[in-house]
Amino acid sequence: MLLVMNMEGDVLEGEGRPSTEYKLHREVYRRRSDITAVIHAHPPKAVAFTIAGRRLDTGLLPECVVTLGNVPVAPYALPGTEALPRSMTELICLSDVVLLARHGSVTAGTSLGEAFKKLEKLEQCAQIQLYAEALGGPKPFSSREIADLEGLRGHYGVNSRTMSFGEA
Repeated sequence: MLLVMNMEGDVLEGEGRPSTEYKLHREVYRRRSDITAVIHAHPPKAVAFTIAGRRLDTGLLPECVVTLGNVPVAPYALPGTEALPRSMTELICLSDVVLLARHGSVTAGTSLGEAFKKLEKLEQCAQIQLYAEALGGPKPFSSREIADLEGLRGHYGVNSRTMSFGEA
């Protein structure tokens, strides 16, 4: 279901009731004038890392380093309350992709397609890390390799807001 809403939460187009998490979307739009699409989802593998208290290492695959950067995790907040968007306010200003501890994710972009690709890449990174751990543990890139990959963002036209692997 896709609804068009105003910033107060009134439905302007579409049918149905908005999710209680519309406040997450509103918070992103308030903080990021460059963003025109937000997706809040519950990617199971990525969320599993937050439940286990483990870091999802998006620095294991070249495409994740380039497109997602170092994905921050917002602290747990009660779903459906104002505390949830507040938990990720600072992080969404630093990164287009934020994991919400024990809950889900928020991905932002200039189109729904762009925001969805980030969501899809996030879950792919989580799945591949799980596979690598089952096979004896991932072998991380060196700091130099990470820096080289981060340097490719402009070459590939990636203009997403990302946190570098030196941050967080």
